[in-house]
Amino acid sequence: MAIRPAGSEDKILRGTICAGITRSVSLNPAHNQDIFRWLAAGDLAALHAYMEDKFDGGLDAYCPACDRIYCRTHYNVCEEFDEGMYDCSRGVCPQGHKRIVDD
Repeated sequence: MAIRPAGSEDKILRGTICAGITRSVSLNPAHNQDIFRWLAAGDLAALHAYMEDKFDGGLDAYCPACDRIYCRTHYNVCEEFDEGMYDCSRGVCPQGHKRIVDD
């Protein structure tokens, strides 16, 4: 997971970008102060709550039960398909906690 300003290489996303394990999204730059305060304090739960309010599934790399961020491999993310179309991605963290990380 990375949070960074959009650069010239970003053709669609603008403002502040959160690049997760299943998707990248634009965050409102008006909230940068809160976002970077949460990150500096290690308050992943607050960042996840903010993201969950804005984007279905919240912070995709985050396990709320562990209060930790995992890479795609360690979150053991598996995509699910319904009638040949992408449906969602589910993750299982190393501690065995399961959740939908992208829907």
